[in-house]
Amino acid sequence: MHWIYRAAIAVVATVVVLVGAAFWDMNRDHATYPSGYTEAGFGEVRTGMDAREIRQLIGEPLEERAVDVPEAWWYGSPPTRHGEVQPNGTIRFDLSAAVVYFDTDGLAKASYGTSQPVQRGSTREDVRRMLGEPAHVESTATKKWLYYSEAGPYGRSEVRVIGIDDAGVVTEIIREDTVD
Repeated sequence: MHWIYRAAIAVVATVVVLVGAAFWDMNRDHATYPSGYTEAGFGEVRTGMDAREIRQLIGEPLEERAVDVPEAWWYGSPPTRHGEVQPNGTIRFDLSAAVVYFDTDGLAKASYGTSQPVQRGSTREDVRRMLGEPAHVESTATKKWLYYSEAGPYGRSEVRVIGIDDAGVVTEIIREDTVD
């Protein structure tokens, strides 16, 4: 009879260890960072800095991408702008607001949370007829994104991205923690 209790205790202990290990793994950062990157260095990045200063501070980014959606139309309250870091160091997104993103040709590239689906390639006039006037229009001077992190396959990842304009000056800083 004692062997049943010992077996039960062993099973419970094994389950506790496995659940604890899974929880620990899900909560650690799974993002990839470039060589030379430090969180302290990223914390020193400020809007208005030159991209050369950024590279000296935290090295080369993992990837550079051109901005392909320079305009956003918000329906409802827009979230805090990218780059305005909250006191806890994260970016707040209000998922109750709907948004339509337009590409450099002024055509709808993507939409989220709209009452009616917006077809990719719709003109501004098409969107205006369908959804009405936006509550807020946001244009960005950012022309290129410098990615200093790449999300891991699961669990928590820290997103670290810097936006720069045509002159190579920092316009936006995105510091966000995500959990999949």
